[in-house]
Amino acid sequence: MPKIKALVFDLDGTLVDQEGAERDALQQLLDHEIKLAAKPAFYVFLRDWRNVADDYLNRFLHNQLGFDEQRIQRFEALYAKYGEACPRAEAERLHQAYGRLYAEQWRAFDESAEAMLNLKQAGYRLAVITNGDGVQQRGKLQQTGLAPLFEHVLVSGDVKVAKPDPAIFRLSEQALGLSPAELAYVGDRTDADVAGAKAAGWLPIWLDRQGMPGSDEGPEGVV
Repeated sequence: MPKIKALVFDLDGTLVDQEGAERDALQQLLDHEIKLAAKPAFYVFLRDWRNVADDYLNRFLHNQLGFDEQRIQRFEALYAKYGEACPRAEAERLHQAYGRLYAEQWRAFDESAEAMLNLKQAGYRLAVITNGDGVQQRGKLQQTGLAPLFEHVLVSGDVKVAKPDPAIFRLSEQALGLSPAELAYVGDRTDADVAGAKAAGWLPIWLDRQGMPGSDEGPEGVV
């Protein structure tokens, strides 16, 4: 069997603490920007936000809405959950406020940079495949100092195809000049990351940050 020559990584939840950044930004947003008549407790707001945000993110990933538009509409949908209207101008204001607060909280996991350096020293080529907006995802890599560690970064918003579609993995194969058998993909999600890598014929490695047991259809490796 061909030797694994490159390790390709997911970004959010794998290298970058996306949930922590989101949580901290939303706490500030609820405290200082949200103008609901009766504000919910933060844990309720966070739960509702994530349910709404996941729905609208999927619309973006399936090319049904632009990146900014889905972020504006999710505020309208969030307010509707609480029985209030969110005028377009207010939704746009909240979109801008959240984007600023969220970017201020971008940070890599403590071990990310050291782990990448160790892998490079071991002779592996390193790359990233991430779902999301190209400007935002590349901004995370720059702000966290991780960008110089990767020779190739592929963002779904730039190529209009998203994980787990094997097509995005094929684009990375072409850029790296490697076959599926020479590539491993590391990610924290079994649906997008593990399933996508397996469908593409790559070695999937599940980074289990939550300590949850895998299913029978889980990844080949767990770290």
